[in-house]
Amino acid sequence: MGSETRARIGLAALLVATLFCFELLFVNGDYAAPALLAMLLAVAIAMVARRLGVPTIITMLVSALLLVWYLALVFEARTTLYGLPTPGAVSGLRASIVDAYRTSVVDFAPVPVRPGYVILVIVGLWIATTIAEVATFRWRRPLVGSMPSIGLVAFSLIVGSADAAGFLILVFLAALLSYWGLESSHRLRSWGRWVPTWTDRPAEEPLSVTGRVARRMGALTLIAALAAPLLLPALEEGVLAWRNQTGTGTGGPGGRVDVLVSLQPEFLTQSGKDLFTVTSEDPAYWRLVSLTRFDGNTWRPGDTARFSLSGEASIDEPGGSPLSQTFDLTALEGEYLPAAAQPLNLDFTDEEPASDVMVDAETFDLQLTEDVQGLTYTVESVVQDASFGELTADRAGTLSNDDYTELGDPLSDEVLDLRDQWIDGARNDLERLIAIQDRLRGFAYDINVEPSASTDYLTEFLTEVRTGYCQQFATAFALLARSLGYPARVSVGFLPGTKESEGTWVVRGTHAHAWPEVYFEDAGWVAFEPTPRGTTTPVPAHTVPPTDVFGGRAFGPPGAPGQTAPGQGQAGDPRQNPLGEGGERLPVEATPSTAPGDGAWRAAFGRLLTAVVILVAAFLLLVPLIKEVRIRRRYMTARTPAGTTRAAFMHFEDEAAELAVARRPSESAVAFAQRVARLEHASTETATRLAHIYEAALFAPRAIDAARAREAKQLAGALRKGMWNKASWEHRAVRLFSARRLAHQAGDAWRSYRRPVPQVATG
Repeated sequence: MGSETRARIGLAALLVATLFCFELLFVNGDYAAPALLAMLLAVAIAMVARRLGVPTIITMLVSALLLVWYLALVFEARTTLYGLPTPGAVSGLRASIVDAYRTSVVDFAPVPVRPGYVILVIVGLWIATTIAEVATFRWRRPLVGSMPSIGLVAFSLIVGSADAAGFLILVFLAALLSYWGLESSHRLRSWGRWVPTWTDRPAEEPLSVTGRVARRMGALTLIAALAAPLLLPALEEGVLAWRNQTGTGTGGPGGRVDVLVSLQPEFLTQSGKDLFTVTSEDPAYWRLVSLTRFDGNTWRPGDTARFSLSGEASIDEPGGSPLSQTFDLTALEGEYLPAAAQPLNLDFTDEEPASDVMVDAETFDLQLTEDVQGLTYTVESVVQDASFGELTADRAGTLSNDDYTELGDPLSDEVLDLRDQWIDGARNDLERLIAIQDRLRGFAYDINVEPSASTDYLTEFLTEVRTGYCQQFATAFALLARSLGYPARVSVGFLPGTKESEGTWVVRGTHAHAWPEVYFEDAGWVAFEPTPRGTTTPVPAHTVPPTDVFGGRAFGPPGAPGQTAPGQGQAGDPRQNPLGEGGERLPVEATPSTAPGDGAWRAAFGRLLTAVVILVAAFLLLVPLIKEVRIRRRYMTARTPAGTTRAAFMHFEDEAAELAVARRPSESAVAFAQRVARLEHASTETATRLAHIYEAALFAPRAIDAARAREAKQLAGALRKGMWNKASWEHRAVRLFSARRLAHQAGDAWRSYRRPVPQVATG
């Protein structure tokens, strides 16, 4: 194995180790396949450019263009023009990256494999691969070549999870040191061997050159070791404070959920890890706690009595449909137990907690005095199933607890006027609430909202900003409902989650959510969904009016914010809000946490990977076949014994060029045969005999006979077998699959064809 091959293996190990360090960031490894293919393409581009002598700047430019092309084929296949990137494809890639930047504020490793994240990983690894290839084999600067990989690994360690981080660090350091050592060996080998002044006086090789390289590498290693603690976030904070554990929100950096909800936008932290799984016939919102008290900015639990849910205790059963759920809390932290709507009883499957389960006398939230992580239990709940028609006949109820109608601060005139405008034309309580819900869903959803110093953020949110996340929308809805005298509260918990299999949902930190509920006299607490989060938070089916109930329009004057045409995703859209006959509620499928179009890029990459595999398989089959056909064709087209002899020697020359050494331009046939034999790749007698027959066929005054031509062919076959047996696996692979010699011979044939025949002047 040559020194360049060893250096390339070391570089490949470094890049692969860099790739798999991103396992610390993602929930699963779906990113790895497109990233690995991108790295292979980047290496191929740099290698071909170096072989062709293309300047470095042109190589970088071509590599960047092909990177955009590759990303467009994978992530924006529908917007390409016959596979070529278009401005629309570039805009789509940019939009995915911007979306990834915004969601990075709330995502906490391990995060879902969102398209924007995968694009950024591919870009980083493509750049790292290109720089590593160019710096290693052109600039001969291994430290420059390894810096992008070191930066990517450091980034993954800073923002990634701690799972298997120690093992991946050891693997990466081993790959990095191996790459440095193998590259240094290749560089020294390329300088040539040291030759002493006096051949008859043995002398040791001087250490001046190798010592200088070793001293530089050692000094840089020490500097890196001293600087790393200053840059990495070892003590609370670091240079990169992204996704640290500061701030509040409905999600937490680990498995804990902050159950307090604020009107003012704040920094959100959410974990992408799996918090728990639910086994249930139907999906539902998994509630942790209902917040009843509002102080003007923050929602908090009320001061209500709690009782122990012992084996003898029971809860009055409200109206609704029964729903059984089994929860496996693998990573959820905190004191609250998630459950659907109003729980009736609870049984622990395995070990029971040390403390009793406490139940809020008004909200029926389930709470422990210890951490809930690791518990498994089954809850029997009653889910509100009132239809649109039933709620229309019902009306908002009254409660003795004033917490459910307290506004904190009086609403501004602007807010009250806007509310009256929104509910204009509504005929009952449900219609007013649906009007408010639909108008809020006409706003924009964005987790990256700028903080505000306003003392009346509700007015600012409803009249100016009109952008926020679930906390702002749930608060605005609840306060507007309270301003109408309706008892309202804000519940905190989780969306249904990602459907893993029939009857099983996986819930992650990114599914944390807040939604409002309003109390009705007959139906009890009814949930609404004002957050415009696309199909992830569809409007509840009981708030969807049957066709033409409201004349096919949203409430309020035409053109008002939130009013859309039918079929555009509002309350009248049957695609988001399926209704059965008579308007009854149908089960709503849980939606995945990944971005829309997530499956599209996976399918596009699958098609691209299939095409690449087919092309590679065709190449691996055709190259050996073409080589073999070329050899046989020479023998078949030979019309004379001399032609057969020439074909035999060319056979030997081609085999030796890829299994041993190539023939030099000015080297005679005999000298070449002897050099191959000296390298112990062939028998001296056999190789020399073939060379003599070949030279006789070229230069002897008498033509050789058929017997000697057959002997030459047999000698070529024997030499081929001998060289194959003595060759390394690397040379065997070159012999089978390398197309370099075929391309060189094809180029020579083309140049000979194009070369004009010299004209002889006559006088």
